Amino acid sequence: MSNGKALKSVLVADDQAFVRNLMVRMLNDMGYATQTASNGNEAMMALDFVTGALILDHQMDGMTGLEILHAVRTGETALERDFPILMLTGHAESDLVMRASALDVSAFLSKPVSKAKLGERMTYAMERKLALKPSVEYAAIKVPKAGGGQQETEDDPAKRLKEMLESPDTVAVEGPPQQLHYSLVEPGMVVVENFYSAGGTLLLEAGTELTMELIDQIAIKCAANTEIAVITVAQGRR
Repeated sequence: MSNGKALKSVLVADDQAFVRNLMVRMLNDMGYATQTASNGNEAMMALDFVTGALILDHQMDGMTGLEILHAVRTGETALERDFPILMLTGHAESDLVMRASALDVSAFLSKPVSKAKLGERMTYAMERKLALKPSVEYAAIKVPKAGGGQQETEDDPAKRLKEMLESPDTVAVEGPPQQLHYSLVEPGMVVVENFYSAGGTLLLEAGTELTMELIDQIAIKCAANTEIAVITVAQGRR
């Protein structure tokens, strides 16, 4: 469905019809033309016809949203490598945020998406000037494959926790890693997985013991960026 006033076309790729239809209605109201895809393969075939931006869910059949983002940034598609790409995220997808940030995603959209937030993030993504890295650097970033074939990386929380427990130089921890909203973390907890801003800046390094001062600083940063609200931590040994 398209809008006659539209200057740019936007591809919405999500495996849920309700999400696609809702996004299309909001985008059409804003004056964008729209195309939709229900899986990653359909999205890849539609790239030649998109002129404005991509809005990608991550969990899709065929190809994941991260795989498509990876393909664009490495120059494997007909799109310009800095083409605006927005990634849909849930509340507990810190790993997705980290990987997408490393691939220089243009912006994140937290579900559920409001019309006001969509308009704000679309404007930001389409006006943002990315300082792209060489294609080879993006090619070296591992991304999960569709169908659950996720590759283990050095930032895998369970692996990172095991390394921390075995290291004599790290803060002692106990219990399994858990993903908590930043408002629920407490002093004495230890960061298990590197925590990044939406722009890819490292805010907390794995192995950092949280203090009240650090928690207050992170709360200020997260309050303005709800997409980066989840921190992977473990309880510090008492």
